[in-house]
Amino acid sequence: MDPAQAKQLARSHVTKALELDDALAEAHASNGLLLGQSWDLSGAKKELQRAIELRPNYPAAYHWIAIIQGHLGKYEEAGELLAKASGLDPYSRVLSMSTGANLYYLRKFDEAIKQLDEVTESNPDFATTHFWKALVYAEMRKFEEAVVEAKKAVALDNNTSNTKLTLAAVYARAGDEESATKALNEGLSERRGYISPALVALIRFRLGEKDESFRLFEEAVETRDSGLLYLRGSPGFEECESDPRWKEIEKRIGELTS
Repeated sequence: MDPAQAKQLARSHVTKALELDDALAEAHASNGLLLGQSWDLSGAKKELQRAIELRPNYPAAYHWIAIIQGHLGKYEEAGELLAKASGLDPYSRVLSMSTGANLYYLRKFDEAIKQLDEVTESNPDFATTHFWKALVYAEMRKFEEAVVEAKKAVALDNNTSNTKLTLAAVYARAGDEESATKALNEGLSERRGYISPALVALIRFRLGEKDESFRLFEEAVETRDSGLLYLRGSPGFEECESDPRWKEIEKRIGELTS
């Protein structure tokens, strides 16, 4: 089942649940998550805030609204929401990982690594944590460590294409065009799971293929690829944002997410 079909099926279940009982915090939170994935960030915030009103001690709602705040570039607010969620569920590896990821967006790289290390110490097989550590190390210019972490993520995530493409992005950030191209081609040819056009666009940009990169950014906007919301404003993405063509992409993102 492709992501669009999965979202449509999930949306039908959530709609039915809300029709049966509009006071279900879980249904409002799930609806908020789905709206966020469809780039309706204002609608997502409204639904998640409603979930919190109905169930003030619901950690997932705080977590998901933190993600929305991150997409809006409000990383300090996202950090406060993640702290609230972690206080309600202190043993959640997902919340601990997300806290580390948010520190990455805040450019607090040393703190991010410390936070993510705590997660991998107790959950060494949690692939997504290695994914974030790879991105942090890449921005710290510690490329050897970044590649090691990216390869761990690939192995633990069953070689899904997006994880392989993250390895390509790390290689490209390090200036290793040969390894980046090899990992990119493998990820695209294997097509294991969803492939984010925004992530491919970033890699193409770093490889100097800027026209193809912006064609893919356009595709990411047209398909409302959530990967673009995660890349926008992230460390290292300034290289794409400095291109004059980005202004039009940013304008369209603003129109679709408002």
